[in-house]
Amino acid sequence: MKHRIAYLLLMAAIFSVSLTAAAQPSTYTPAQAFAAAEQNNPEAQQQLSYIAQDISQSDDDRIKALQQLVRFPGNNALVAIVRALQQDNIPLQLAAIDAAAPYNTSQRWRLLSELLTAENVSLSNAAAIDLLRSWATLTPVQQQQLAPAVERYTMQLNSQTPQAPALIELASIYHLQQRWPLSQQHYLSALVLQPDNASLYSQLADSYHQQNDNNTAIEVLQRGLVQLPDNAVLHYNLGLALLRQQATQPALTALAKASQLEPENAQYWYVYGLALERHDLSHAYQVLEQSVLLSKQPQILFALCDMQVRNHSSQAEQCIDRLALIAPPEAVSLLDEKRRQL
Repeated sequence: MKHRIAYLLLMAAIFSVSLTAAAQPSTYTPAQAFAAAEQNNPEAQQQLSYIAQDISQSDDDRIKALQQLVRFPGNNALVAIVRALQQDNIPLQLAAIDAAAPYNTSQRWRLLSELLTAENVSLSNAAAIDLLRSWATLTPVQQQQLAPAVERYTMQLNSQTPQAPALIELASIYHLQQRWPLSQQHYLSALVLQPDNASLYSQLADSYHQQNDNNTAIEVLQRGLVQLPDNAVLHYNLGLALLRQQATQPALTALAKASQLEPENAQYWYVYGLALERHDLSHAYQVLEQSVLLSKQPQILFALCDMQVRNHSSQAEQCIDRLALIAPPEAVSLLDEKRRQL
């Protein structure tokens, strides 16, 4: 118990959070907390954090609260995660590992690295998988500490091959570790078993892109589209790969197809609009406008206004006026100044 309290105080100091509020008895019911989360209420983080820590609540409700905290990161949530990790309760600890997902590498390492040597295999595997997501940003020392837990997990998976889920998981692990030949070998083996899995084509193509082999990446995506001609993700990724090769016209065709197949995807319209600028400016404006309408994101409206300013559009001033309603003043000033200078 003393060790747990000391660890909790240490984590609170590390993350600069207060334990005072979290130590109070819960004043919320699970129903209230879950309703607040459903409504994206700003109070949801505090309410869910209380429920997650309240030992008078059922395990199911505490686990559900932790799972919901993924969408509401912050100081209260961190305290709830730390306390759950210190419980002698495997399902609760696993939920806490999942709840740590939104935090940066440094925070997650402090939270989870002790679990890499946990006696419970589920806990050590879950911690290893989570930290593996940040392999590229870990220090060499941290990678050395993580490697044995990852190796144990891959040995378990290797005992399950040639089952597709195990092959896919192994491919993903090797991908994150940038062990490209191994990742590609396992992606290809998985594709033999699941030739209609669009994600496998995308990940395999990305592995070649990471090695600056865009030609092979394009071939993989085209092979995927033979199997899945109406898959928007594959068309979109093909468009990006072709843009990297400066094959603009086929890239525009692929990006247009992706946007048509998933007309509610603002990202597809956004990239398509940017790619159109040097080829069909009027259409580029229309496409970016569609992305603005779908996303309602100031960043995309900024991109539209910036394009109009660069190209001396008569609509630029009106666009900047729209931007002023939703964007920080400095962003608006930047475009105003740019428009005056051009």
